[in-house]
Amino acid sequence: METHLLTSICKEVYRQFPEVAGVSPKVTKRPDGHLLIFKASVKTADGHPLPRTVRAVVDQNGKIIKLTTSK
Repeated sequence: METHLLTSICKEVYRQFPEVAGVSPKVTKRPDGHLLIFKASVKTADGHPLPRTVRAVVDQNGKIIKLTTSK
């Protein structure tokens, strides 16, 4: 995946999900494009860690097709 496409995709994901900001995604090639998986951990109000995963499916042109997140 080209660097400028990856950078613009990451900016959009970080804008929508600030808890994964700065996390480098794991990129997997798919027949219809790429899958980017961002994993981070956030603290709850009582101090417990809560894992957070954001998945972004993008086409070959770098357009985000689908964004999903764990709760």
